[in-house]
Amino acid sequence: MTFWRTFHSVNEDFAFACGFGLNVLLIVVIIKIKVKSLQKYNILLIQCCCVDMIQVITTFVVKPLAIVDHRNIYYLSNGFLRLFGGSIEMLGLVLWLNSVLLCISSMPVSFIFRYRTVVSNTAITKKFYIISLIIVFMSASTFGIIVWKFHFLDNRNLTYLAEEPLAWLLADDEGKVKAASVCFAVSFSKHFTH
Repeated sequence: MTFWRTFHSVNEDFAFACGFGLNVLLIVVIIKIKVKSLQKYNILLIQCCCVDMIQVITTFVVKPLAIVDHRNIYYLSNGFLRLFGGSIEMLGLVLWLNSVLLCISSMPVSFIFRYRTVVSNTAITKKFYIISLIIVFMSASTFGIIVWKFHFLDNRNLTYLAEEPLAWLLADDEGKVKAASVCFAVSFSKHFTH
């Protein structure tokens, strides 16, 4: 493995240990400590911990690498699933991208919860909260299906394109990219000629 892949892998291991351990600690504190004035925030805090743990675990398993080269964006896996390659490795990348979108999509739920609880001083019904989380999961899943279709199924025959420009990063026994999510970066810069 090259220096950068090793560095990235060690960094992900350290982030996993810290993130997972601190989230477990926070969940234990939320469950054990009973402060009446803070109990209305417990469900939101547990939701945030669970979403963070999903993100930390998928990042640890997949250890994604995102590289932009000549207007192509390559998502490669540096984790445990790299040994399998193909559809299994790509499924890991899709799950990681889903966990990122899950984090992003769950922020409005947290915002609405905080706004209604703190500013409006009203309680959030379980029905509203569950419906909000279902919408979050559906949006993340829809994104995952799009990535699976357009980045992998339509472009899986283009993984060899990542081998030449990324040889410095791969540097493994095979030197082959077994799976990559390939898409095209859009440049908004204009080139002016004088």
